[in-house]
Amino acid sequence: MCLEDRKREEYWDTQPHYGGDRVIWDALKAACDEPNPNMAATILDSAGVIVSKADLSECYDAKGFKYELPKFVVAPPQNLRPEIKAAVREATAPETARRNPVGGPAARPISYRGEEQCWTTDNV
Repeated sequence: MCLEDRKREEYWDTQPHYGGDRVIWDALKAACDEPNPNMAATILDSAGVIVSKADLSECYDAKGFKYELPKFVVAPPQNLRPEIKAAVREATAPETARRNPVGGPAARPISYRGEEQCWTTDNV
């Protein structure tokens, strides 16, 4: 699991303990993980989430509790170098997709910020 994924999981695992409704937190997580914006809006509507900022950084539930989401949980970072983005995509692919089907180099772990984080097939 990539470092960014670990941070997101840690955030989603700990936030419900600081207040708010667990159902709302689950709906916010599902909406942030949903690639289809229409489906994400449907998830939030069905849970009764009131979105006050379009980027989902600030939402409310029907009781008025405020849910603040940092940008790293709402969307993956866009300022990574292209080779890091490719490695992150590779790391989230299933194990069978990590093998090169045309006989090229097998995927291998690379290190980023000192942690085994991503997979690449680059000859570096």
